[in-house]
Amino acid sequence: MQSLLARIVARIAEKAMTVVVIVGLGVGVSAFWIFVREQQLLERDRSVRQQQIVAELGQQELLRAAAEAQMEKFAAQIAEEAERLERAAKLVQTLAELDTWWQRWFGDAEQARRNRERADSLRRLRDETQSRLRGLGHERAATVDRIAGLRASEADLRRELRAIETAQPEWVRYMVRGWERAQTGLVIAVAAYLFGPSIWKLVAYFLIAPLLARARGVRVGDTEVAGLFPEARGVSVDVSLWPGERLEVRQRFLQASDEGLTRRTRLLLDWRHPLTSLTSGLVELTALRNQRAGTVARITLADSRAAQQELCVIEVSAGSSLVLRPRALVAVITPGEQRLRLHARWLLSHWLSWAMLHFRIFELQGPCRLVIAGTRGVRVETIGGTDRPPARRRINRGAVIGFSSGLEHRVARAETFWAYYRGHHPLWDDLFFGSGTLLCEQAGRTGADASERRWGAAWNGFLRAIGL
Repeated sequence: MQSLLARIVARIAEKAMTVVVIVGLGVGVSAFWIFVREQQLLERDRSVRQQQIVAELGQQELLRAAAEAQMEKFAAQIAEEAERLERAAKLVQTLAELDTWWQRWFGDAEQARRNRERADSLRRLRDETQSRLRGLGHERAATVDRIAGLRASEADLRRELRAIETAQPEWVRYMVRGWERAQTGLVIAVAAYLFGPSIWKLVAYFLIAPLLARARGVRVGDTEVAGLFPEARGVSVDVSLWPGERLEVRQRFLQASDEGLTRRTRLLLDWRHPLTSLTSGLVELTALRNQRAGTVARITLADSRAAQQELCVIEVSAGSSLVLRPRALVAVITPGEQRLRLHARWLLSHWLSWAMLHFRIFELQGPCRLVIAGTRGVRVETIGGTDRPPARRRINRGAVIGFSSGLEHRVARAETFWAYYRGHHPLWDDLFFGSGTLLCEQAGRTGADASERRWGAAWNGFLRAIGL
């Protein structure tokens, strides 16, 4: 049964999440487009640079081939000049040997003069040849340096080309870096996702559950003999309103009533517990009062929204009390000016409550009559009694909507592990001990609308923790 506060919270959360999703999608799409565009530009620049490197390598290879051809030419010229220098040096030496004092005094003077002129010419040729050899050596050294520079430049260009050809796209590089950085955490997370639930269920069933099952139970009041009496039940119920009695009912459950009743709107069921009334949907109630003496008014109640909801009328006698989930309460009938006595009891001192995340219960004290709603009906069970010994009753968790305050509430582990492990049965069953009455739904709650289906698990867990 979805309350007003639940609808407000769900609506606000839905709007907030929608805004966050819209903003996140917008920013994400924009960032992704910028990233893709930048990657396209980087890929284009990489391709252009690759083409430039290939062209530069071609030019470098041509220059190096020309320089190497020049080196071969220099080698041939140097060999030729060296041979010429060697011949000139030999001729100079030969002429020097012929130019003796005997030849100068007693030889042919003309021949001696021609020999001296030829020797001078050969010396000049030798000097010129030596000068050309030095020039060729300098040019060869410069060509060697140029070839070395060209080869170094080619090596740099080839390394850059290999780096470009083997470079991964930017997104792949980021993925690799992300994996290297987060691989340990991801492995742990995946292992926890795959094996964590199974390990937790094993620990919860075989270690934690046996300890909690032996824990001391919770008892609200003293053991009662009798005090809860079912009057009527069905999809619609007729309630008799005796003179002086007052009925406070949720507006949607009021189907028909006799004329002549005093009517007014009551904002909250109990002003001492405003949040409880608001969260449970006990707001904007219709209050009817029979002020006609000697006349019994008849009022028909039924759920106008959910066809599966059935109602049950329970009388709580004076001195008796009932622990009830306020969300199941549809209407309250109280005599005279007496108000419904609703007490919230916190169970923070019981460590079982902390383990079960169930910290509060609500106790309704008689005399009063209550109209309770349950999916496909409300089952009323009596255990123990004045003529029978106290009994134990085990019921599926979540089916109980109310019980006599004199019953001791405990928990019992699921009967089979596989039913719990496969999700067919919760870990805990409710176990009641003593003598009293139990009120149970015939079927679990299915959720009234889409917001309840989306937020039902978290919201129902919160409501169960605070006793609603």
